[in-house]
Amino acid sequence: MRIKPIAAGAALATAGGIAFTSVVRPWYSRWGATDAEIDRPMPLDERIPDPTITTTMAITINTRPEAIWPWLVQIGDPPRAGYYSYTWIEKLVGLDIENAGRILPEFQAVEVGQAIDRNGTMVVQAVDPGRSLVL
Repeated sequence: MRIKPIAAGAALATAGGIAFTSVVRPWYSRWGATDAEIDRPMPLDERIPDPTITTTMAITINTRPEAIWPWLVQIGDPPRAGYYSYTWIEKLVGLDIENAGRILPEFQAVEVGQAIDRNGTMVVQAVDPGRSLVL
């Protein structure tokens, strides 16, 4: 009978979905962020007063913001500097991106409304130089 393999597959998919939503998603949605970072308001939070999904990810870099900003502001699809992500993941999903290993002077400014990716899905919503870049 074919019903047993189908039922087993459905049960496995259901268990995977439950594991993802109860374990993986909560961990991933706050990756590296402290409770204080999650609780504090972020720029443009007021635009969506009752979000269905919230995500706050963080890393700690032990240097001054002005040393980080030039690297942050140049992110994006080539010819911009890449996303400083895991290169193997970028390649796995078919992205042809190389992360720059230097500051690119020609990409040291962004403007509200500017897309930093080819598809136009990562659009600059707000810029406060040295403090925040909201996409």
